[in-house]
Amino acid sequence: MTSTQQMGAREAESHAGKLPESGRFGPLVAGLASLDRPERGFPVRGLEALRQSGLWSAGLTATDGGPDLDGPALLRLMRLVGRASLPLGRLFEGHVNALALISAYGAPAQRARVAAEAGAGRLFGVWNTEGPDGVRLIQGGLRLEGAKTFASGGRHVTRPLLPVDGEGGRQLVLLRADAPESRVREVSGSWQPMGMEGTESVKLDFSGSRLAPDDLIGGAGDYYRQPMFSAGALRFCAVQLGGADRLLTEVRGYLRRLGRHGDEVQALRFAGCWTGLHGAWLALAEGERLERGVLYSGGDEGRLLAQVDAVRLMTEDACLALLEASERAVGARGLLEPEPFGRLIRDLRMYLRQPAPDAARLRLGHWLLGRPPESDWEADDREAEHVREG
Repeated sequence: MTSTQQMGAREAESHAGKLPESGRFGPLVAGLASLDRPERGFPVRGLEALRQSGLWSAGLTATDGGPDLDGPALLRLMRLVGRASLPLGRLFEGHVNALALISAYGAPAQRARVAAEAGAGRLFGVWNTEGPDGVRLIQGGLRLEGAKTFASGGRHVTRPLLPVDGEGGRQLVLLRADAPESRVREVSGSWQPMGMEGTESVKLDFSGSRLAPDDLIGGAGDYYRQPMFSAGALRFCAVQLGGADRLLTEVRGYLRRLGRHGDEVQALRFAGCWTGLHGAWLALAEGERLERGVLYSGGDEGRLLAQVDAVRLMTEDACLALLEASERAVGARGLLEPEPFGRLIRDLRMYLRQPAPDAARLRLGHWLLGRPPESDWEADDREAEHVREG
């Protein structure tokens, strides 16, 4: 059994006898609904609603202390949070990503410590993006030198998971950012975005921060191990589709208030938007199904990674079409405060700028054209069998 299958088997075991999902998200829906509209600054109240919902440790397996969510439920949770607020969804997705990586690659004592810290409400995140002054391990691998850019959550994240350069390759480091041994300095003026201001995704310098041996998570290269590295995109696509849900709902309400919801031009415009968004969600659900096949029973990893690229492209295309239609539908008046459209549109446009979309499109095309034409139906049948066996 491969290491990927072992991770999947451990997760499958942790979900054995899982509770029914009915009503699972009820407290969170109520908590987020009380926010009325997305917070203008850092989403303090939204994060607190997540802490109070019992879902704050999503990302950890049930064995490690996480809530009893399967893959489809986790993606629905991401979409729900994105619907409430895209900055909130971006921060929570990063928090969940960090917990999932630690649950997959951390030693038992590390996972227990992280579960306790998540249970106490600490905010985690994964900060990978960097420039030429990127973070590296020095002095025996227990001191940091360098900076990260797009550090979503900034100083609010007290447990950032940092992929950093070490002697053996890229190493995951869980920094106790609020400890006396840590030196975390914000680079002034590093965050002046078009949208997603509330994430406070600043540039942070970690030079001089000291580590303990148990702050090193997993081995060199684990962060880039497939399929976990690429399949994580399914979560941020779910958040983006949640943001699109919110924008479409607000546009519908606006047109109804103006008595324009029966207009034939609007009906034609948004019919196409809905089919695109719905198709992206169905493709995302298929990606999750394929991921289960790979994790639990050795499915086709190449097919899964191609599906993830397809989901990214479909999500981006559908959201861009919705943005264009929404701007045309509400007009200049709708883009003025206090209407929510200006902020919703800016946030979604900014969030869609995930790294290397053209590379994802190119990979997908090469994968498709490089397959023997007669293999498609047989491959789909094999993937279905993998999921049933899992």
